[in-house]
Amino acid sequence: MLRNHGSLKRDEHLLLGMNARLDSLQAAILLSKMEVFDDEILQRNRIADFYTRHLGTLCIPPQTEPENRHVYAQYTIRTPKRDELQSLLNEEGIPTVTHYSRCLHEQPALTMLGHKAEDFPVALACSRQVLCLPMSPYLSEADQEKVVHSIQRLAKKL
Repeated sequence: MLRNHGSLKRDEHLLLGMNARLDSLQAAILLSKMEVFDDEILQRNRIADFYTRHLGTLCIPPQTEPENRHVYAQYTIRTPKRDELQSLLNEEGIPTVTHYSRCLHEQPALTMLGHKAEDFPVALACSRQVLCLPMSPYLSEADQEKVVHSIQRLAKKL
């Protein structure tokens, strides 16, 4: 549990932990990936720009200050109809994921702090609205277009 964010199951953290799941084999693979790391970040940014250009009016896309750089490990949008959109996209064969659907103050590991839901209204809203779209430096243009066109079409139903 300590090496997996204090968690035994997804989105429930019983202890304060860390992300320490890298073993020797993973480290060796990571070292070999360093050769293409910069190119992969550039491609992730191209895909993120494509998503933002085509989805920016339908959802709240990630925002980065112009002087900053983003690696887009995930491309996370916000939408008040997150669960409905996720269900419809999954029906169309488009994988999506929600990360951190429970706020820190809702985690068993932090109940001793005594916070209430109303203490963090923005965090609560975000945790109920965020949805990660497919993101990979190797995501084909056809797959990117499928994601965008599906969301554009499905947004009319929501």
